[in-house]
Amino acid sequence: MSAIAPALAQRRLMMLIVLVGAAFILFFPARQLVQQRQRIGSLEDRLLQLRAENDLLSQDVERLSKPEELETLARERLGLVKPGERAYFVEPIEPEPTTAPRDVPKASWWERAWESFTSLLRGGD
Repeated sequence: MSAIAPALAQRRLMMLIVLVGAAFILFFPARQLVQQRQRIGSLEDRLLQLRAENDLLSQDVERLSKPEELETLARERLGLVKPGERAYFVEPIEPEPTTAPRDVPKASWWERAWESFTSLLRGGD
């Protein structure tokens, strides 16, 4: 019986090593698979965002290819006029402030004393 015990212990040890090795062999690829699926999900979301942005830009291209739209933009943003037209610029008038200016808080006696002291040290500026 004593000769069977070390052989049995050796088999158990070999079985444990094989199971641990199999767990590592299966664990790392499975972890990479999960990470890749998460990355695919985020890339698909980004693709949807880019397609929506592309649709908006395509609409802008279509809108800006119309001569009427270009004329409107040239008039509004650049101030261009057709030959024979006159352009007028109306300068906005700034309204008078309706609120009274804030009262400047008076300096405390300590601040006034400090100013007097530093003024004396500077030479009476």
